Amino acid sequence: MRKDKIREKIKNPNHIKPAKKITKVHITVALAALAALALLVLGAFALSQGFSAGNHAREEPKLPSVSIGCDRVVWNGTELEIAATTRNINKPLFNWTADGIDAGQGQKIMKKFDKGEHRVLLNVTFDNKKLTANQTTLVIDSTDGISVRDSSASNNQWGFQTMYKGKKYGVKGVTVSWTHRCSLR
Repeated sequence: MRKDKIREKIKNPNHIKPAKKITKVHITVALAALAALALLVLGAFALSQGFSAGNHAREEPKLPSVSIGCDRVVWNGTELEIAATTRNINKPLFNWTADGIDAGQGQKIMKKFDKGEHRVLLNVTFDNKKLTANQTTLVIDSTDGISVRDSSASNNQWGFQTMYKGKKYGVKGVTVSWTHRCSLR
């Protein structure tokens, strides 16, 4: 009996209501909903990766720094200029000492040292903070202990490092030169 009712409904489909006609409004609403969902998913992904308002990455705070260069060797009688380089410091105040004695207050000092080893110290104060930089200056009166180490920088360039008693020092006044002859065959 049940099978008969099903067959009758299949033969006579009057009980089935006609589908509503899909209009442009229906399509527009569906596309707008999909676009909103896509933007929501992309926004959540972007926030999880650290992107927001055009910033692609969180910038680390820039740390303040000060430098007065590397240790050096100078010839006896040379007046040496030592300059401070600062980064990310507003309105620095400079206080130099050489061998524990006040040597100046500016961004650079000019100093003539006696023969021997001298310790130069710079204290920089700013925003209730203090940074320190130091270097050793050796004053010599002979070439004893000075050597030059070479290294290849590229196929046609060479780099040189001056040494003093086996340590890497910039020895002011040392010049390296050589003559290289080429011939064409």
